[in-house]
Formats: sequence, structure tokens, C-alpha cells
Amino acid sequence: MADYPKPGQLAMVTDEGELEQYGEAINFDALEGDEELGHAELIRAAQNQAAGILIAQNLLTAEILKNPQHLPADLQAQVEQSKVAISQRSATRCAPKPQNPLVVASQWITKAKAYQSNQNHGQLAA
Repeated sequence: MADYPKPGQLAMVTDEGELEQYGEAINFDALEGDEELGHAELIRAAQNQAAGILIAQNLLTAEILKNPQHLPADLQAQVEQSKVAISQRSATRCAPKPQNPLVVASQWITKAKAYQSNQNHGQLAA
């Protein structure tokens, strides 16, 4: 898809079947009000076609997500590799052990008292 022009850019197919891009861009705002040249119908037809393609992509994507066995083998392999990588990453992270908040608070108080006691002993020695 990298060879396709960006939205709004004009392109022409050469005799060899390659896309040739032009530097001009389509100014949709200027074309929409131009009823004499019939641009509105052309633009609406292109919008309908684009909407149909987007809807089809969304429907197909939803169907493949429900039934991943319809993916080609190379894409299924990539999905499996990502599952393995994610599970390995999750396995290396251990959940913290549940702790009683009262025990934790008591330990902090004990450490604070010990620190304070050491500070006081240091002042008396000086």
C-alpha cells in the first residue's frame, strides 16, 4: 500500500501498470459547490465507495477477530509469538504478597523509633 497516493493526491496508472503521482492535491471544498461540472456527484460516488471499503474492512476484521483460524499461517505465527512474549513478560513480574496494613504500619513505627533512637544517641555522643 506504500505505493498508493495519499488521500487527496491525484495519480495516473501508466501503461506498465504503475502509479504515477502528480504534485497537485484535490481541493474538496472548492469542488463540492461546483454543480455545473458535476463534481458533487463524482465526489459523492467516491465517498460512497470509500465508505463501503471501510465498512467491509471493519466487518472482515470483526469476523477474523472472532475466528482467528481464518488468518494465514504467517500471521497466526506472529500472533502466537506475541502471546508467548507477553506471557513470558508477565511471568517475570511477581505480584506483591498481600500484607496486613497493621503489621506494615507497626514495622514502620519500629523502624522510625530505631532511627530516632540512633539520632539521639549520636547527639549525646557529640
